[in-house]
Amino acid sequence: MAPWRHLHLQKHEVMAFVLLSCLLFSLLCSVQVVSAKPKTKTKPKLTQAQVKNKLVRTTLANGDCTLGKALKGDKVALHYRAFRDNDDDDDDDASAANEPFDETYKVGRPAGMTIGAPNTPGLLASDGFQRGVTGMCLGERRRIRIPPKLSSNGEQTTFEVEMVAINGAHVTAASLESDLSPLLYCNSCHTIVELFYAKWLETITDQEKKRNVESNQGGRGSPAVTYNDDVENMLQTFCDSDAITRAGWGEHLRPSCTKLMLGHKREFVAKYMSVEARPQIVPKIKNEVCGEKMVQACEPGRTIDETGVPKNECQQCRLIVGDVVYELQQRERLEHAGDARRRKLAKEVVESICTKLDFRHFKAYRLQEFCTDFIDDHGTALIDEGVRMLATGDAYDASAAQRMSSDLCGARAAGVCAKDEL
Repeated sequence: MAPWRHLHLQKHEVMAFVLLSCLLFSLLCSVQVVSAKPKTKTKPKLTQAQVKNKLVRTTLANGDCTLGKALKGDKVALHYRAFRDNDDDDDDDASAANEPFDETYKVGRPAGMTIGAPNTPGLLASDGFQRGVTGMCLGERRRIRIPPKLSSNGEQTTFEVEMVAINGAHVTAASLESDLSPLLYCNSCHTIVELFYAKWLETITDQEKKRNVESNQGGRGSPAVTYNDDVENMLQTFCDSDAITRAGWGEHLRPSCTKLMLGHKREFVAKYMSVEARPQIVPKIKNEVCGEKMVQACEPGRTIDETGVPKNECQQCRLIVGDVVYELQQRERLEHAGDARRRKLAKEVVESICTKLDFRHFKAYRLQEFCTDFIDDHGTALIDEGVRMLATGDAYDASAAQRMSSDLCGARAAGVCAKDEL
C-alpha cells in the first residue's frame, strides 16, 4: 500500500503544479496583451531651428469682424512697428526688448496696401507679411513673427500690426460707435477739429515769432509755415495736451481723439497747412474730416450746411440753441453735481456761444447780430433751461436741441418760430 499511496500523493502534486503553471501562463499572456497595445503618439517637439522658420501670428487685441476680415484683394490701411529679432529673443515677444527700426505711428499716417498685390512696397511686400495680416479684423492688433525665408529683407522680423481700415471702412467707425451714440460720436469729431485749430494757431504763431527773431538777428527765417519739429511735437502730443484733457470735457473726448487721430494725423495737418489760418476754415474741415471722406464720424444729415446761415430768424434761433446744446453735450456729465456747478457751466457756454459761430457755420457773419441780440434778450432763460437739462440728463439726448428750440424760439420766449416751424 505504501508505494501506491506515495504515488497517489505525487499525482496531486502534479495536478497542483499544472494548475499553478496554467495560472501563471494566463497572467503572462494578459501582461503581453496589455503591453502590446499601441502607445499614443506625442507630437515631436520642434527644434529651435524649426521654430525660427515658422510664421507665427499672435492676436494682441481683438477687432470688429462684423464688416468681415481682410482677405486677398482687399485694400487695407494699417499701422505697424517692425523689429529685428536676435537669436536670444523670446519667441513669444521678440519685440519687448528691442526698438523698432521702422514704424508708422510716428509718421501719423497708416500704410496702405492691397493684400496679395505684386506692387506692394518695401517691407510689406514679403510673403510672410501678406500671409500674416490676412484674416485680420477691423481694429485688431496682431504680432507677426516672420522667418528669414518669408521676409523681404532676409532677416527674421517681428511686426506689431493694427488694422485701421478695410476697403474704406475705418477703425473709428467700428470702435467708437459701439461706445458712443452717433450724435456724440459726430459731435466729438467736430470738437476735436475745433480744438486742433486752436492748437495749430498757437503752434504757427510761435513759429512766426521764432522766424521774426531769426530775421532780426540777420538770419533767413522761413518765408511761410513749415512742417518742423514744433509741428511734429504738437501733432504727436495733441490728444494728451491740455486742449483735450483739461477739466470740463466729457470723458469720451480723449479716447475719441486717440482713435480719430490714429490714421489721420497727417491729413489733419495738411488741411490746415493748405489754407490761411482763420476760424472760417473750420466748418469746411469739419465736413471733410468728420464726414465720409475720412473718419466717417458724421452721417450725411449731420454735416454743416455749406450754403451758409439762413436769413430766416426762426432757423437762426434754432442754430444758436443747437450750438448751446452741442457745447453742453461735449462737457462732463453733471446729473449728480450741485446746482451751482451746473449753472456755472451753462452760463459759461451761453455767454461765449456767439464768439464761436465761425467754427460752426458757413457765412457765420449773417448770424452774428441775431445771436448777440438773442443772448441779450433770452440768455437767462437759455441758462435756466441748460441747468435743468444738465440736472435731468436731457441735454445728452438726441432730441435735446429740438426740445430746447421749441421752448426758446417759439411763442413762450423769442417768438420767432411759428408752431409748424418747430
